[in-house]
Order: sequence, then C-alpha cells, then structure tokens
Amino acid sequence: METRLLEYFLTVAETGNITKAATKLHLTQPTLSRQIMELEQQLGTKLFIRGKRQLALTTAGLVFEKRARELLGFWDQTKNEIQQTNTILVETLKIGCVETSISPLAMQACLAFHQNYPAVNFNITDADGNDIKERLDQNDLELGFLIAPIEVAKYNYLTLKQTETWGVVVRKTHRLATKATITGADLENETLLLPKRGIVRSELQAWLKSIPTSANILGTSNLLGNVTTLARQSDICLLCVKGAFEMFDTSELVFIPFTPLRHSKHILAWRKNVELSLAAQEFIEFVKNNKL
Repeated sequence: METRLLEYFLTVAETGNITKAATKLHLTQPTLSRQIMELEQQLGTKLFIRGKRQLALTTAGLVFEKRARELLGFWDQTKNEIQQTNTILVETLKIGCVETSISPLAMQACLAFHQNYPAVNFNITDADGNDIKERLDQNDLELGFLIAPIEVAKYNYLTLKQTETWGVVVRKTHRLATKATITGADLENETLLLPKRGIVRSELQAWLKSIPTSANILGTSNLLGNVTTLARQSDICLLCVKGAFEMFDTSELVFIPFTPLRHSKHILAWRKNVELSLAAQEFIEFVKNNKL
C-alpha cells in the first residue's frame, strides 16, 4: 500500500467531503473517488458511510484512521532518522596506510573529515601493502591507502594524485652514493634488501631489466624503520620509494632514483562486494571531492 493512499484517506476523513478533499490535495474529484474505492477494495471493507453531502467513517474506517496516522508517523520518523544519519555519523572508521609520501596527506584527510563529522573516530593502522590488503580481505580494515599496483579483480579503488619515485637508499660512504641515478647494472655484486610485496618485486625486475644474478639478496622488508639502521651500518642497498625513505632520519643516507625514472601511483582501496559503513562511503566521497 502506498503512503499517498493513506494521506488521501485521512484528508477525506478530516474534511468529510470528497470535493473539499480533492481541492486540498490538488486532485480532481473523480480521481480521488477512485483512489478511495481502490483503498477499500484492498482492505475488503467500506471505510465511509456516504451521505448526500457528507461522508462519515464506518467502524472499520475509525480503526483504519488510527492505524493510518500511526503508519504515516512511523514513516516520517524513519525518513528523519535516515536524513540525520547522513549528516551525523557516529562510527569508528578503520583505515590502513602505507608509510610513504601519502601518509601526511592521508592524515590531513582524516583530520579534515573528523572536523566535518566529529562523532566519527579513526582506527589507523600503519603497515605495508601486503598487510593492509590482508586486513581488508579479513574485514579488519575498511579502507587502505596503498601504492599501486594491486589486484584489480579483488578491490575497488580511487587513484590519487600523489606519486612515488623508486630508487635505492645507501649510506653516504657507499660507492654508489655519488651517482645521480641508478641502473640495474649498477647493482652488480651489491647486497640488496627488496620490498616484501611480490607484485612490486616483479615490477622492479622489469624496470631494471632483471636484477643482476651477481647481486646478493639479503631478503625483504615491509617497512623501512628498522632496515635504515642496516643501511647506516653497512653497504646494503635498500630498494624503496623516496617518500618512505624521507619519513626517517636521512642524515647519513642518500636516495638515488632509478633511470629511467620509475613512478608509482597511490590509491585508496576497498574490497569489492563488501558493504561499507556509511562513514567509509562518506570518506571515499570526501577524498574524491578534495582531489587528494
């Protein structure tokens, strides 16, 4: 049953006259009469006693009048609650973020969003791309700031403006430290620490036209916090993005970009076929509208 039929019925009940009710509802009298007859057919009972000039409610009509007012009141209350929910969000938004040049921008976005929606608080996880994706898959996080590429079959995402430059971090006394750029051939016989993400390592191999077989692969790392200590204390080469390197003490280290220059885009990602919270949906729109 449509809510407009309830409104038509209550207007007729209040005026006691089809013509007056039709005028008030901006309908023709025949149209309103048909609507009331349709309502009576749906209910299987007469709602009005029809006199020459006046309509009176039947016993069934009196019962229905009470319920109609309750139903419309419930409908109005529901609409108001939904509209308020759109402007007053009270939720915890779980976001993961890689430690790169996107980090300060992502945190600024969280702060600005909180100023618009002060009842929303954030649960922020710092991690590498693999860990963030794993938590997205397990619904431990709703959104993740990542470095491309990702598996597009599993995630929806926004591509962000902030990009990253790939290169090598070495200590300032390293033989490569004075070079302006780095090629794959420059890494011969060097000890390398590679990014943990397999999809990124594959891209590095392609960019460098394969990492030399003479290179000693020490292993992989997800974040640079601890391994920058290795670079300060030895001749190890860290393959990473410039933004991650700049988040730590760089006084004893130097970043050297690859040649030709290699850039990666940042993205804001979320799982496909997963219902996001209203706060997450609003945050995605916020990031999109502010062109992060």
